[in-house]
Amino acid sequence: MPTACRSVGADSIKALGQGIEHWMQANIDSNVIRFKLTGTGLLIDKNAEYIRANLLKGIGLAVLLIGGLMALLFFNFRMLLISMVPNIFPLLFGSAFLGFAGVELEAGISIIFSVIFGIAVDDSIHFLSKFKLAQRKGLNKEEALRNTFLEAGKPIVLTTVLLFFGFLVMLFSSHPTTATVGWLISITLVTAVICDLFMLPVLIRWFLK
Repeated sequence: MPTACRSVGADSIKALGQGIEHWMQANIDSNVIRFKLTGTGLLIDKNAEYIRANLLKGIGLAVLLIGGLMALLFFNFRMLLISMVPNIFPLLFGSAFLGFAGVELEAGISIIFSVIFGIAVDDSIHFLSKFKLAQRKGLNKEEALRNTFLEAGKPIVLTTVLLFFGFLVMLFSSHPTTATVGWLISITLVTAVICDLFMLPVLIRWFLK
């Protein structure tokens, strides 16, 4: 009777592969015969490692570029920190939720981080632009924040609600990856709008004296 094989994880497979390679180098003459590790499990682990590395590089580059543009747009280097903190938090939340739910980071799922970051940055730009315009009208910081909530708060919330239910439709897909992308984007979009509406005013009060 065949028995099911338990997955030991990518790190364990990598360590096992390194041990086998060291043994072959010490005990096998490569001029006579050569061996190469292969198999579906090894390819899947390498693919996952490649996705993780490139995802971190891509998101890191996007954060630096968009943060720099925000600082130039508002002529204030502190805007780099103010604008990026609420946008990075949803990414961390989405990553933590993936781990908590036990979902593997596949190529199809990794795209959600770019989508989430793009939408979150859009809301932040909308909020901060309204705040800057209110200040140019001569309003002080508290009055400018109040004016920003009245003018930009409702559009940001309505946009998020529409996107939430739009991506939630993907739950009806029979493809597991598509369904995962749907509920994960929907949940993290809510996190993004909460961060924009609650964290941005606090950061503005702290850093824009």
